[in-house]
Amino acid sequence: MRKALALIACAALLFCQYVTAEDGLLNKLLRITGISATPSQQKAPSEEIEAGGEIWISNLKAGTLQKLGHENGFRSPIFGPNDDAVLTVKGGALWRLSLQTGAASKIYQVAGLTKVVGIDRQDSDKALVLIKRGSTTAPALLSLVTGAITEISYDANLPNDRKLLNHLKGWERVYGDITVYPKAQTRESVTGTVEWQDVFLKRDDAAPVNVSRCDGANCGQPSLSGDGTKVVFIRTNL
Repeated sequence: MRKALALIACAALLFCQYVTAEDGLLNKLLRITGISATPSQQKAPSEEIEAGGEIWISNLKAGTLQKLGHENGFRSPIFGPNDDAVLTVKGGALWRLSLQTGAASKIYQVAGLTKVVGIDRQDSDKALVLIKRGSTTAPALLSLVTGAITEISYDANLPNDRKLLNHLKGWERVYGDITVYPKAQTRESVTGTVEWQDVFLKRDDAAPVNVSRCDGANCGQPSLSGDGTKVVFIRTNL
């Protein structure tokens, strides 16, 4: 009887350790702006929709669209802490674009940097990024002050870890009751069907709203500002 109880206790302890480890990863990711515990996107996107382009801002209150700066080739933009700048990736480096002037400056060159996901709500010095190491992609925290990288361990054999990683690789972002995401669009022209991608915003149960209105250009990789009034996205002309 004692042996059976001991085995049950050991099994319970092992289960608790497994859950704790899995919850630890989830909790780290849930501290990041735009990350959901129950993402609707299950598969990582194809590479072709991740091309670099211009940074545009959609002002949700004013209903206006504005290009930020004059440079091209940026990917994966997010609003930085305090919403005074946009952080983005170009040429394996982290860049900062001022919302006031549009001036772009390279901050850090980071080996393998492919994507900026969001800011850590508990430590605004940290941004969650994706780092490519050979054929694998790993989540990591990048210090905006020092440029130091701290990789976050995960187990590719765990279904929930794979699901979360695919969520990071994808472009659906969830901010409380607001979700922003890219969606394919089509229209007919004299030369045939025109296909492109727009950015949509959905609030609660309201109908989704097209906030990029790109009408023939590919727009995607969206993120919402901290105050919920602006969406930043990438526009790539076809």
